[in-house]
Amino acid sequence: DTKCGELLWSFDAKSAILGTPAVLVDDEGNYSNEKKNNAIVVVTTTSGFVSLIDSSTGEEVASTAAKGYRLDGEIFSSPILDSTNRVAYVGCRDNHLYKIRISKRHE
Repeated sequence: DTKCGELLWSFDAKSAILGTPAVLVDDEGNYSNEKKNNAIVVVTTTSGFVSLIDSSTGEEVASTAAKGYRLDGEIFSSPILDSTNRVAYVGCRDNHLYKIRISKRHE
């Protein structure tokens, strides 16, 4: 039984998180090993990486680092999500706005 204020999980992003994470509801169970109606937390870091975190477990389910790339500057902003098209828009200190696909777990 979870108590109010109890720490449920933490995620080590390996660099500072200055922007507020954004949440994408996963009604179809596309991103999680858990049941449907879960959510994905999109996190940006000052090292230029974007991570997708399972909101139930705190497990990283995808990241730009795992795909072998990082943005060309620090990310201080919060991601903006387009849940219909499953993309995140991220502003970066390199003066660019990036559109990043939020792929399903098996893609």
